[in-house]
Amino acid sequence: MTTELDRTIEDEAILWHLRLSDCDSVAWEKFVIWLEADPRHAAAYDAVTGAGEFVDQALAGAEKSSVAGVAVPANDTDIFVATPSRRLNRRWLGGAIAASLVLAMTGWAGFRQMSDQRYDIVTGAGEQRNLVMPDGTRIAMNGSSKLTLDHHDPRFAVLDGGEATFEVVHDAAHPFALHLGAAQVRDIGTVFNVIRESGEDVVEVKEGSVGYDVGNRTVLLKAGQALRAEHNSNQLVVTQRRVGDIGLWRVGRLNYDMASFAAVAQDVSRNLGVVVDVAPAVAGKQFSGTIRMDRDRAHFFHDLSVLLDVPVTPCGSKWCISASTH
Repeated sequence: MTTELDRTIEDEAILWHLRLSDCDSVAWEKFVIWLEADPRHAAAYDAVTGAGEFVDQALAGAEKSSVAGVAVPANDTDIFVATPSRRLNRRWLGGAIAASLVLAMTGWAGFRQMSDQRYDIVTGAGEQRNLVMPDGTRIAMNGSSKLTLDHHDPRFAVLDGGEATFEVVHDAAHPFALHLGAAQVRDIGTVFNVIRESGEDVVEVKEGSVGYDVGNRTVLLKAGQALRAEHNSNQLVVTQRRVGDIGLWRVGRLNYDMASFAAVAQDVSRNLGVVVDVAPAVAGKQFSGTIRMDRDRAHFFHDLSVLLDVPVTPCGSKWCISASTH
């Protein structure tokens, strides 16, 4: 039996269907709020318009894109699944998952449509996300990071800033290309971690091997090797790195072997989403050991102070690593 409330919901769904064909970001946000308010809203909207056609049109235009993207929550982080199909299963339209789908399409949580092919995914300070590409390649993004991907080329990526770990599916005919400014990391199938910030790139290989191309130079990196390249210098420095230490940020650990306090501060800032300043007097001081992430900032920075053997205290909205007082 259809109730008056059911008819009201159906009318609202029809109005939303008409409105969403040409709306701004404010309207999208209101639509998300309406979807989340009652599970029947998503069901009514699904009945009014085909879920698959709606998703295709919102993402890339009815006829222009062969790849769709969906963000769904998993293990306290978003997984962006790029799938080579023009229709999405209706099971995604319901409750919070429907909201996640719409938010992913409208730019919330780091998704922004760039063109018919390119799009950005951005993580906020302290946010981590896992991405799955159509070819099965997995990308883990650390906080304050920005990636540009391509709907039509899952073997293409640009890391504009931040940190990410890439688990590339083997495909000798189509190498994976990660662009870092004027440089490029080429890979057939391997696992590697990349940091791009503070005027330099760091590429660490956990499994397999990659080629680092810049200008007319190519450096082959094997498992257990790391390359550091300054943006304003032609110097490329290759060092050894313990394989087990690469990408440990994904499990809340940071391992160091004679790393500067300045480098430690950058890593902590990226992982916890809080600015950490280092006094010039101790910025070059070195640390070896393991730091475990803890979202309880007071507890974490107390432990960090003990590990570094220097004061680490709050200073306004930041935390400051100061010179030792003894």
